[in-house]
Amino acid sequence: MALAFAKNLSNARLSLAAKFLKLPQIEQSKVLRRYEEENAHANITVEQAGKLCLESKRSAGRRENSLCAIGCAFRSMSERFGVKSIQAICADDIDGWLASHAEWSPKTKLNNLKYASSLFAWCERKNLLARNPCKGVERPAVPFKPVQILTVAGIRQILETSRRHDPSLLGFFSLVLFGGLRVAEARRCLASELTGGRLDLGGDKCKLKNRRGFKMTAQLAAWLAAWQADGKLYGSVEVPNFNNRLKSLIKLSGVEVPKNSLRHSMCSYNLQIHGAMITARMANNSETMLNNHYATMVSEEDAQAFAEILPT
Repeated sequence: MALAFAKNLSNARLSLAAKFLKLPQIEQSKVLRRYEEENAHANITVEQAGKLCLESKRSAGRRENSLCAIGCAFRSMSERFGVKSIQAICADDIDGWLASHAEWSPKTKLNNLKYASSLFAWCERKNLLARNPCKGVERPAVPFKPVQILTVAGIRQILETSRRHDPSLLGFFSLVLFGGLRVAEARRCLASELTGGRLDLGGDKCKLKNRRGFKMTAQLAAWLAAWQADGKLYGSVEVPNFNNRLKSLIKLSGVEVPKNSLRHSMCSYNLQIHGAMITARMANNSETMLNNHYATMVSEEDAQAFAEILPT
């Protein structure tokens, strides 16, 4: 049986060769060129694919912070198996890559798995790969992590520290603490986008490019009116050395500020004060998500104390 198979295979090869030689020279050139292109694609490494994919996303207009996160994941993959052909990567390789980083939290592993999957999906679209190996990888389970918020006293302390030592940051704090904007969104916000008692932030400045528009609460309007009196931009896009100044001010205030706790505070207190519909509109989230994460986080008394935080 083995000899018969070998004979048939040899005959098939001879038949293909004969057909190729019968082709006009121009057609032979096309076939050879196609073979060379496909062979070149087959040899592309993970490192090369990562660079091409990242440049493609940059040309498509992805934001710089997104490109930075994707680039970090691609560089980690390159360090693990950069010289390996993308077609040689399997699900076990991806599992090994994730497992090799014990310092990564489950959430970080899940995010990096998504970035890796985006790379191989891009390779599929470019006909460089037949199947995305990440489809065979078990998604890391991310445990539920309760949000952390600031006390009313802590919020007052941060605002007072900013007023006394770095008032240029008050516009930023107002937009996040009382408007629910994300840090990046607050930094992009300009005075022209807060007029007539409404905030209207274009999709190009918001997460997932979802336009943000809502009627400002009396508290947010009061803080922005006080800030506008100084003739400043509402956000912090023009505040030099923003990140270092923000860290220094928080340290000076003596208040512990966990990641995203400024926005989490706004969602928790406002959910108690204004309800899910208004708060969801401001935070650009769903009512279900708000109730899952922020319901019963604060008492009515604390919510009332938050509502009384006004500029003096």
